[in-house]
Amino acid sequence: MAVLPESALADNKPTRAVHNEVPILLVRRGERVFALAETCSHFSGPLSEGKLEGDNIVCPLHNSTSL
Repeated sequence: MAVLPESALADNKPTRAVHNEVPILLVRRGERVFALAETCSHFSGPLSEGKLEGDNIVCPLHNSTSL
């Protein structure tokens, strides 16, 4: 099920979306789209506001990384 148009996803930019009232993080890398929980498992930080470093998302609240 699509949560937003593919054209709304910029390459290598963390993007927040919601599916069934659950926030998810989407990252487009070329033709592939990756998804994971949008909140950090440590302090519930908004990962969509974090930065992408290699294959990791860095939490904007405490710099923890998520794959």
